Amino acid sequence: MSDAEKNKIIISVKVSSADKRKADEIFANLGLNLSTASNSFLRKSLLKVGHCSFPPAFR
Repeated sequence: MSDAEKNKIIISVKVSSADKRKADEIFANLGLNLSTASNSFLRKSLLKVGHCSFPPAFR
């Protein structure tokens, strides 16, 4: 196991089952799973240092 693998942690997020199904479908069409998509979002956010990669919208 590499050092990078040893340092990984688990993050839990609660979402509706409908939102998860939709997200799974969207990311699968892009060749990604939800874990990879979430990691990409987090890394991009860290690169922008305090800036979101898209304007947040709340419903």
